[in-house]
Amino acid sequence: MSANGGVNVPIEQRLYDHCLGSADPSGHLVDTGSFPPGWVQRFDELLAEAKDRWGSETSLPRTLAAALFFASFFPEYRYGAAQALNARVNQQTEHDMAHLRSVSSLFLFNGLPRSH
Repeated sequence: MSANGGVNVPIEQRLYDHCLGSADPSGHLVDTGSFPPGWVQRFDELLAEAKDRWGSETSLPRTLAAALFFASFFPEYRYGAAQALNARVNQQTEHDMAHLRSVSSLFLFNGLPRSH
């Protein structure tokens, strides 16, 4: 496997690379108004692996937190730029963004102390 997809690379780094590195969907979102084919599915696969590794920890590596923060908020900005260019709504992209916000937020905030 390649360096950024290999299992020897920590999951937090692979998820970071997927969101902010070589697989960053920003350009595709601006150019087409949609995520690259398979991007959201791959994010979900990486997130499942991250949950297995980090889901019960009380703190997360900075790279993992950055990837989850990116997935929660930044695609919406890139999509907004695409909409400004062509003014079309892409229902699948809007569904994908809502999904990314939801799963990322659930992962980030799961395990936080709850007030009684």
